Amino acid sequence: MKKKLNTMAILSLLLLVTGCSPVTKLAEESNQPSDTVSEDIQNNNTGGIKHISKKLSDNFYIDADIEEPAAKEYGIYSVKNKVFDKAALDLFLLKDDNDRTFTENPNRPQTLIVDTGRGSSLLMGDGSVNYLKNNVRDSEIQSLIESYLLTGEVSEDTKELDFQSKDDAIALGINKIKEVVDCQAEAVRAVAISHDRLEQLQDSLSKNDIYQAELKNGSSNKIEELSAADDLYYIQYAIKVDDLPLYNAILEPGISMNIDAFWDNKVNITIMADRDGIRYFNFNNVFDSFDKIKEKKAIITAEEALQKVEEKYNNMILTDKTTISKIWLEYIPVPVSWKDPSVIELRPYWCIQLDITDKDGQISNAERINAVTGGNLANGE
Repeated sequence: MKKKLNTMAILSLLLLVTGCSPVTKLAEESNQPSDTVSEDIQNNNTGGIKHISKKLSDNFYIDADIEEPAAKEYGIYSVKNKVFDKAALDLFLLKDDNDRTFTENPNRPQTLIVDTGRGSSLLMGDGSVNYLKNNVRDSEIQSLIESYLLTGEVSEDTKELDFQSKDDAIALGINKIKEVVDCQAEAVRAVAISHDRLEQLQDSLSKNDIYQAELKNGSSNKIEELSAADDLYYIQYAIKVDDLPLYNAILEPGISMNIDAFWDNKVNITIMADRDGIRYFNFNNVFDSFDKIKEKKAIITAEEALQKVEEKYNNMILTDKTTISKIWLEYIPVPVSWKDPSVIELRPYWCIQLDITDKDGQISNAERINAVTGGNLANGE
């Protein structure tokens, strides 16, 4: 017997319980997909694009681009988080600042906090790096930008700042990333933000009651005397392994689990660059290397992965329109054993994004199918 589900409510609950942030959009009117398959396969590193459009069942559709991989086999990588120590300090722009104070967290012995006489701060941990040129000011600017990125008020555009092109700022970040670890990095979001725009965002935020309370209790600080020195590029990067993207929790739907499991799967890199160089650098889950192939395995096709998802959703009665909108292959860091999430492998998964639409708008989720075994990551497979 089929299960009857209010799709939006169930997925919202899953995302709340698992702590994953949904990707939200405004509801859009669209025609129902017709039963068509079109292909645009090219002989290049991306493998090409195939589009599928058809009705699968009541309220269940596919209208998706499939990003075909270039290869039929992919390696499973054995990786570990990179450990940083004091010898790595010069990587992070502190070589000209000798007035340093070191603090070690006794509960996390591999975490080192460095503060300098110039107001810079650096946190280096087991697989993480966070650098702020001006600890207080740049932290507030970073939080301000990211608050409005989530609402769409800071958008990607073609604007460039007078001191540097956007491409040069992107290259600056890639060079710094490569100093940290040898990997393929590419920019997936680059926004030019002037000090005038920062003023506008701060004025808008000042009308928020929660922000006003934070100012009063000292947990937030108003950014004073914004000037041309605060014009900057805000850039987010993705990592690629074997020309496949590495899972990025900020830029795609989160991972929901049906089993009791928690592990640090978030790989994301963000920089802010101004006319003097990098003023903010954040890299979560820095893996020691990406060249330790445990084994190469043949992968199932996108169509085979799609069949797994169809079988799951065909056992449900969907009350909201659910559309598979995108299918791609990527690497996800997954524990070798769920009993010990500290030992990590990179495994290839087919990611199948589902957009669920009701009267309030649209929410996106994703099913992740193991490209080697066909198992669902939600079940720990």
